[in-house]
Amino acid sequence: MKVFRIIIAISLISILPKVAWSLDTIDVGKDLLRECSSNEKLSTFHCYAYVRGLVDGINAAQGFQKQYNEINKASSIFAARFCIPNDVVFTQIVDVIVLHIKNNPKNQLAPAGVVSVVALKDAWPCAK
Repeated sequence: MKVFRIIIAISLISILPKVAWSLDTIDVGKDLLRECSSNEKLSTFHCYAYVRGLVDGINAAQGFQKQYNEINKASSIFAARFCIPNDVVFTQIVDVIVLHIKNNPKNQLAPAGVVSVVALKDAWPCAK
């Protein structure tokens, strides 16, 4: 049984680099649009992973900024600020970004992260 587990582990390890190398990079809006509009499971996963990482990273940065402001009695505002309501499901976030890129073709060559943040800020601006 232990030998079988080792064989499975080695097989999986040998496959992972091939899967990773088969993914195209997401650099600009059109790359994100391609991955998020694809019917291939791997591309969909790639899209979701990119968007989840972006949203989580921005939310973390907003949290750090808030703590910094409280500690230092500052009032600076994090530039990439958006406020997604709690009842929004993740696929809605992806849909908002995809729709924004489709409706703004000039943004297809802009950095994917910037385009995504603009889409999220437009869809869910924070109350002032």
